[in-house]
Amino acid sequence: MNDFFRRHRVAILWAVLGSFVFGSIILFAFNRIFYYRRGRPQGPEAETVLVAGGEEFDRATLDQAYRNLLDTYERFYRSLGLDFDEQLAGSEGLFRRETLRAQAAEGLIYQVIVAQEARKLGISVSKSELSRAAEERYQEYLKSLGVTEERFEEYLRLRGQTLAQFKAALRNQVQFQLLEKKLKAYIVGPIEPTEEELRAYYEEHKDRYRKEPEKVKVAYILIKEDEELANQVLEKAKAPDADFAELVKEYSQDEKAKENGGIIDWFARGESDLPWDVEGKAFELDEGEVALVEYGDDFYILKVLGRKPPEYKPFEEVKEDLKKTYIQEKEREKWDAWRKEKREQIQLEAKDPVLAAFIAYGEGDKNGALDRLLAAKQTMLDPNLDYYIGRIYEDLYLDVGKEVAELEKKQERTEEEEEKLNELKEKQEQYKKKAVEYYTAFAEEGGEGDEALYKRIIALDPRNAYALTRLGDLYLE
Repeated sequence: MNDFFRRHRVAILWAVLGSFVFGSIILFAFNRIFYYRRGRPQGPEAETVLVAGGEEFDRATLDQAYRNLLDTYERFYRSLGLDFDEQLAGSEGLFRRETLRAQAAEGLIYQVIVAQEARKLGISVSKSELSRAAEERYQEYLKSLGVTEERFEEYLRLRGQTLAQFKAALRNQVQFQLLEKKLKAYIVGPIEPTEEELRAYYEEHKDRYRKEPEKVKVAYILIKEDEELANQVLEKAKAPDADFAELVKEYSQDEKAKENGGIIDWFARGESDLPWDVEGKAFELDEGEVALVEYGDDFYILKVLGRKPPEYKPFEEVKEDLKKTYIQEKEREKWDAWRKEKREQIQLEAKDPVLAAFIAYGEGDKNGALDRLLAAKQTMLDPNLDYYIGRIYEDLYLDVGKEVAELEKKQERTEEEEEKLNELKEKQEQYKKKAVEYYTAFAEEGGEGDEALYKRIIALDPRNAYALTRLGDLYLE
């Protein structure tokens, strides 16, 4: 399990971060006061790139939103001893940067939704309430940093900022958060669960209130690299009069296990020294059941000697905490549903075609994203467009591949299913060729051809001479 986390921890981090970063990236532009902005932007920065609900956002605003989002990620990664800059490097980083820019844009859109809906409902924050809350937040901030106001002001000065600018931005943050809180309370309303609802919730989420986990006691025989012998021993172990301990002594190739009859005393999931798949099988077997589990070149013959079911805290003991959790979840569900509905309804125009494509991509509309990028390629000279297009073609190739795999699993297919399968395979091949074509164009026309890019091409086309040669050249450098 630890190996799994190490292999996939970056993907896990992105999933975890996505759950809370969204709420932090919009807290700088409310009421058109922008974090660390000096005056009105000029030139390209003044270009309107996004219109949401009639509110226009220029490039400078989006860029600041994007920088604030990057700061959030950088702090989080640093807290885990990781370097976030690695996530933005190379060809992989190109695509990730644009997904983050689209996420920053979504934060601006959310800000508009909250502000406009609050105004419609007559919800506001008084000056006295705002001043009090902003000052409390400022003092908490100084305390958390462990600095005086004088030292903090000096720190800001070295960064080219003033204390007044910081306080204005902080006040802006607090104002939005207070407004959002009031709006959420209005939309969600009071939630008072019944006893029946709480008991149903308890049963549905019983594992949260577990005192003791499920445990098993097992004995095992290890046979290395000899499947025929393993099956022979399995048959002997299944015999009604079998003495498993004697079989361990005679056949097991784990010398340490022979000393105690191969017994592993009571353990919960993840607590034994058995391989993960072998341990998992032990929890699937009934008491007294014997089974053979293959792991690599080794074979484990398992016998479950005993099972202990999990123990749970009684309902009455956890009722109050459970009620709080239930209310929080229901509030979140109602708010998220309302927010999703308003996001679907808001009039939106992304004037930057790459931004428009990645907003569509974030919504799961990959074909729409692809159409926008292909159109942009007709009018823009950005060499990165080829890489973005290649990535989306690859995504579509993988998505179709899942559909193909599902149909191929069927033992018997109807005529319509066979026809659909052939169409999907043809589409899959087209997507693969297009992905390779655009990836190669990106590398050849000034893009950042790196190891990750060439590996993507080779994964799609294992005999691709261009990618194999370029990857070899990289390894020789």
